[in-house]
Formats: sequence, C-alpha cells, structure tokens
Amino acid sequence: MPDDLLALLFDLMRLPGIPGRETAVADRLQAAWAPLSDEVRRTPAGSLHAIRHGKGKKPRLSVLLTAHMDAIGMVVAEVEGAFLRVGSAGTFSTEILPGQRVLIHGRRPIPGIVVQPPDHCLPPNRDEGSVPLGAFLVDTGLSPRQLQSQVRIGDPITFDRMPIHMGDGVVAGPALDNRAGLAALTLALQSLDRSGHTWDLVAAGLVQEEIGSLGARTSTHADPPTLALVIDTTYGRSHAEAEHRTFPLGAGPSNGWGPAVHPAIHERLRLAAEHLEIPLTLEPMPWYSESDADVLQIAGAGMPTGCIFIPVRYMHSPVEMVDVEDIRRTGTVVAEFVRGLGETAGRFLEQG
Repeated sequence: MPDDLLALLFDLMRLPGIPGRETAVADRLQAAWAPLSDEVRRTPAGSLHAIRHGKGKKPRLSVLLTAHMDAIGMVVAEVEGAFLRVGSAGTFSTEILPGQRVLIHGRRPIPGIVVQPPDHCLPPNRDEGSVPLGAFLVDTGLSPRQLQSQVRIGDPITFDRMPIHMGDGVVAGPALDNRAGLAALTLALQSLDRSGHTWDLVAAGLVQEEIGSLGARTSTHADPPTLALVIDTTYGRSHAEAEHRTFPLGAGPSNGWGPAVHPAIHERLRLAAEHLEIPLTLEPMPWYSESDADVLQIAGAGMPTGCIFIPVRYMHSPVEMVDVEDIRRTGTVVAEFVRGLGETAGRFLEQG
C-alpha cells in the first residue's frame, strides 16, 4: 500500500466523524479527491461527491462508487455535576466501554474516561451481565462549573485511540468501518485518473450510514447514476468464529451476494478480480446487506447495485483491525470494474 494512502488512512482514522458530524472527514477527503476529479461538491445532506467525466460519447452512463464517512461514537446526553451521561451514535456493545479514553468535542476537545459505577449503583432490573448505556458516566476531571462552560448536550464523543501498526501489514484502531473503504475508494480514483474510463463516475463519501443511510437516500437525487457499487467493511475472522459468517484478514475482499445485489454487477466484480488474479470471496447476504446497498437499490424506480467488502476484525469497537493489503486489493478491483464499463456495457444490466 503506497505510503501516501496509508497516511490518508491514518488521518481519516484520527478524525472525528460520528453520524451527522462528518465535516472533518469530508474536508480531508476533498483535499485528496479534488486533484483527481473534474468537480467536487457537497450535497445539502453533507455527503461529498467527486465527479469524473468519462471518455465515452455523450450521453454517457454513470457509475456511483460509495463509502460512508461516519463511524460509531457517542453524544453527550446529560451533564450531571462533574460527570456526563451519554447516548449512542450508531450501534455497539456496551461491554467495550469501561475504561475507554474518549474525546468530548465541545467548545474545545476535552479528554475523558468512560467509567462504570459499582454494581450497587446500577439499575436493579438490568439483565445479568448487561449494563445499559445510560448507566455509564464520562469523567473529565473538570469541576461542574468548568464542565458546564465547555460542554453542551449533543456534543460528539469519539474514542481517543491512535492508529497502530500490529503485525506485518496489519493496522488497528478506531473507525476502520468505514475509513478503510474511503481509503480503497481513493486508491480506485488514483488508478482511474491514470487510466481513464468510459462512463462518468461519481465517488461519494456518504453521511449517516450507521443510523439509517441518510447519505445513500439523498445522493442518488443529487447525481442520478446508472448503477451503484458500495465499498464497506465486513466481519473479519478472529478465533473460533463461524467460517460462513466471517472472512479472514489478508485473503482479499468479499463480493456480496443476495437480494440487495444485481446479479450482473456481482458477476462483473468476480471477473474483474479474476482478471487481476486477486482473491475475492463470495459473501452470502440472504436478507439485508447491512450497508448502504439496501437503500441504493430501491432509489427512484430501482437501481442496480453491488457490494464489495473489506474484512475488519472487532467491528464497531475502538480497536478494529484490518490488513492494508485487503484495502489495496479492494481499490484495485473497483478500478478494474469501472474500466470494464464500455459504451455498450449498460446492456449487461438487462442480464440476470
């Protein structure tokens, strides 16, 4: 993986960007995408669109490549003296919270620690072993007066962890879902900038996937495409997990297959990876894809949609883990998929 792309990934992982507060991520992406695009703009919902014109004859078909910008986190729900109560921004298990370092993005960034009160102070009717989010506190060490002058209800809270290099080619840290996808999308844009492509292309960093796919619901109206391809993350395999539900790190991306996916797009992704001799695992999705594809496929009168996923261990935690080679492979396959869309390629959507 090129050093500049790894630097971009680390930058994106460090930036705050809970659902609805993705501006810092969009700013960093705009700086990276503007030199690779004919036009860059923001939608009223806050998504970032980078537009590249194809080389085909007008009127050209268009492909939408998406990766969501938001990541899980919390918000300030209540100020109780010198402590904060929190609410969720996205879904995660509360078991990850005790002892976590966080940043409260108030009038200035304020460090804090998530603490779990002793058992006799917890709700009496809670399930055994399950502590509700509302029972946790954030301790900043500030006095009540100092805290109330710096923090307001609704301020974002993010996990205060820096990206780290693990084993060979493996990176861990917060927000890899889906900053890894954004890095792969950037790599695809770099490749397509060198080679060109026939169709028009819209690369989109979408908002609020974690709480209902607002960006996906609105971006197709801003720049209506012919088809869409979603780049997101999937469950990476760790110890003793079911092989049919998880995917190994370092073995390439997965190609989603289920009701949310158009058969011809699925097949073209498979052929693109085969041509490049890049491993691509089939990922069954018998119900929902749990991605923006579920919304994109029903945009307007319906839109042909595909999914390519990067395996990430410990999803929706502050210590997500990815093999950077899987990011590189994903971006390479996506670029090859776009290059394969010729002037008559729209006919393939009639297949399947």
